[in-house]
Amino acid sequence: MLFIANKLVGDASIMLVSSFFELHFKIIQEFQWASIFYPALAGSKTPLIED
Repeated sequence: MLFIANKLVGDASIMLVSSFFELHFKIIQEFQWASIFYPALAGSKTPLIED
């Protein structure tokens, strides 16, 4: 019984973490200015000031 409860808690926390990252990346995709703050995730460095 305890094992089943532990498994359920583990599955729930994995779902929570994955949905958090999904939301985080969705926000980054929707707001292009976020690439300034997340250059590594965006894949390229966006200059703060363009000539």
